[in-house]
Amino acid sequence: MLLTLLEEGILALPDARHGETYRRVHPEFRAIFTSNPEEYAGVHKTQDALLNRMITIALDYYDRETEVAITRALRCAAANRCKRSVQNMDCCRRTNSERNPPTG
Repeated sequence: MLLTLLEEGILALPDARHGETYRRVHPEFRAIFTSNPEEYAGVHKTQDALLNRMITIALDYYDRETEVAITRALRCAAANRCKRSVQNMDCCRRTNSERNPPTG
């Protein structure tokens, strides 16, 4: 379904009464996909044909000061409380990566 959508710009809509129906997508249609790191992949790997039609951008965490600023802006909390929250989250990330290291 995704390959047809991205390559041909057609969305297949199965209809039990009238058989399969097709719709053209808008010419400016774009899709954003997110995924977990490869070491946390699910049961099925992404098809090579689909991967060939994607641009991959790897993102990492913000630095601590930026996370504190974002947390403070979203929660309107005191700076020292936000720093503790970010430190706790960073500790959880490190603990999780130590217990569940990437495979491969």
